[in-house]
Amino acid sequence: MEHKQLISLTLAIERGSLSAAAALLDVDPSSVSRNIRKLEDEFGIALIERRRHGIAPTEAGKLFVKYHQNYVNETDALRTQIEDLRALRTGYLSIATGEVFVNGLIDHVLRDFTQTYPNIAVELQVADIGMLKDILTNGMADFGLSYNVGYDEELLVAARAPSPIVLLVAPQHPAAHLSAPVELGDIAQYNVGVPQNISALRRLIHEAERAANISLGFSFKTNSLGALVQYVRSGLGVALVPGCAIYGASSGITAMPVASDILSNAEVNLITRRGRKLSASAQIFINAVRRNLERIGADRC
Repeated sequence: MEHKQLISLTLAIERGSLSAAAALLDVDPSSVSRNIRKLEDEFGIALIERRRHGIAPTEAGKLFVKYHQNYVNETDALRTQIEDLRALRTGYLSIATGEVFVNGLIDHVLRDFTQTYPNIAVELQVADIGMLKDILTNGMADFGLSYNVGYDEELLVAARAPSPIVLLVAPQHPAAHLSAPVELGDIAQYNVGVPQNISALRRLIHEAERAANISLGFSFKTNSLGALVQYVRSGLGVALVPGCAIYGASSGITAMPVASDILSNAEVNLITRRGRKLSASAQIFINAVRRNLERIGADRC
């Protein structure tokens, strides 16, 4: 079934004759007749009745006319929706991120974006960073923010910015009096907490331990950033986290740089699935994230 066949049938029925439809289409009446006959042959049913003075639709013909009218209406609605998207009057985008980047993302990108484009619906999925690949490759989000992503055949790192691993300490904790940048060997004497849901961070810390020939022996592991911050704030121990983890929660804690090139060179990555075609709204948002990525990943956003 072709669109020109539906148009021929609809106009012939609306005008009551093949010749009237042909005049509107600027074609020969035989062309209109062939188009209608092809539909009848394809579906095995008569669509028009030829009468002495023109034609009339059969019941099946009426169904085709209704179908074509619905098609035209839906096509017009689709064009309007596409025009709205191009003008960013409406739209939808989905973001997946680890908890450590949420506050910076909301304050530095999402707040301005939603004020500028109030009719763009935003879905923010907060997930373990280790799950971001599955979320993106299965089309469950347009893009994500992750930590130290290596090469991946299915993922594309669209932008990157520094996000060094820092030592969180409470002002009353003995570690607060260490000289900055803090040596890993000096940290080892204290109870150390670490996020257990950021595999890239754990890998970097292990590499730094091997390079310094020490073992920190983590005393506290959690997948809750809030719990880790409270652990430090209460004075129970210190923690190694991405610097951006303390943004919006820095009251009562201090971030100290660590004397390790491995930990200092960590980075935040803006990632998406290779080959994914982003919507207009997602493209605008992802460009805003690029411009603010260094602030999102910093320890003083």
